[in-house]
Amino acid sequence: VRNAPRAPFHSEEYQAWVHHFNYEDLRDDPRVWGTFIWLMFDFAADIRREGSRFGLNDKGLVGFDHSTRKDAFFFYKANWNPEPMLHLVGTRMTATTNESVTVMGFSNVGDVTLTLNGVQIGTKSPDSVNTVIWRNVKLIPGANSILLTAGGIVREVVWNRKVAR
Repeated sequence: VRNAPRAPFHSEEYQAWVHHFNYEDLRDDPRVWGTFIWLMFDFAADIRREGSRFGLNDKGLVGFDHSTRKDAFFFYKANWNPEPMLHLVGTRMTATTNESVTVMGFSNVGDVTLTLNGVQIGTKSPDSVNTVIWRNVKLIPGANSILLTAGGIVREVVWNRKVAR
C-alpha cells in the first residue's frame, strides 16, 4: 500500500520499493548526470510530524541507532558491493492481516528460489537492479515460513497472518 506523504507510518518495505523503482528509472537515463542517496542515517528533526516516531526523519538507509540496516540499505549493497549477498525484504515485519503478500528480495548471486511453508513457489532471475519479486503469495492463517535461497545463501522469516474477527 502506498504511504501518504504525512502518514504516521513509513514502512521499511515501502522505502525499499521507492529506492528500487527510482534507481531503476534513473540509473540509465542519459539526461541524469548523477543521483544521490538522501540520508544514510535517520536523525532527530524536532519539526517532523511524520513516520513512526515524531521528531525523527526516518528516511535513512540505517536507523537512528546507527546499527539497524534497513531493507533499502541491502538493495544498494546488492547493486554496488561485489560481496555475495541475498536479502529478504520484510524480516522485521512479522505480523500481517493480508491474505496475499508480495515477497521481494535482493540478490547479486543469481537465481533466487522462494519457498513458502516448505513448498517451493518458484525460481526467478534478478532483474537489471538485482531484485526479485513474487506478487500475490497466499498466506495461511498463523505462522508462514518464507525462505529465499540463492548461491548457497539462505534467508528466512516467519510472517504471522492474523485473521480479522
